[in-house]
Amino acid sequence: MNRNRNNTGFTLIEMLVALAMIATLVSIVYGSYAATSGSLEVYDSRLDCAQRAQLVLRLMSRQLRCAYAPAEPNAAETPPRERGTALGWREDKAPPTTNPILVKSAAPVFTGDPQNRRGQVLQFLTTAGLGGTPAAPQGLSYTRYRYDRAAGTLSIDRRAHAGRLADKDNDPQWQVLLDGVKGFEMMFHDGRRWSQTWDYAREKQLPRAVKIDLTVVDEKEREHRLSGTVSIGCRVARRPQTSARTTRDKQL
Repeated sequence: MNRNRNNTGFTLIEMLVALAMIATLVSIVYGSYAATSGSLEVYDSRLDCAQRAQLVLRLMSRQLRCAYAPAEPNAAETPPRERGTALGWREDKAPPTTNPILVKSAAPVFTGDPQNRRGQVLQFLTTAGLGGTPAAPQGLSYTRYRYDRAAGTLSIDRRAHAGRLADKDNDPQWQVLLDGVKGFEMMFHDGRRWSQTWDYAREKQLPRAVKIDLTVVDEKEREHRLSGTVSIGCRVARRPQTSARTTRDKQL
């Protein structure tokens, strides 16, 4: 028997070592692929939520930047009783007052309450028009936002403003802007401090800035939070002051 011939095969130990090395390399490659795929999935989900929420935030920011406060009458426009004769009013006739029906029917200038029981978290007048783009119909409009916590939706109602609300305007036609909303918060700044609510009838002015926080969830219930702060440049518009002498001269 020739014991010096060359053995060209692999031993069992060599095969086992080779298989172990291949298995290790495959597990490393698969682990890297799985991690990369998971990261891409999370990134795509975050990007989709961010895009949807950013569109809504952009629309709200544009409308809030154009928030409008109508002019308020000054003292010269509502003269006291003792100046009635000089302005053409009789002494026994009181100066005209604001019609309470119009006050009751007038649209709120600006109110914000994220914890509103009816879900109407924001309502205001804006000159941004009825659309979300500059090409949309322009003009003064009354805008309302509603956040439905149970359904996780943020809706909007927009309509042209004609100085007061008609009966049909008290029945908003809500249009869903964003779904999957888990949280919606707002803060209002008056120039000195932040507050959680705003009422123009109480503050007598528009807020100087509004901060909005949105929490959106994707199809796998992962939360993504976005926020933005909008500055409001419009202040209370006041009509020019006029004196009794100027008014009498114009009448003459």
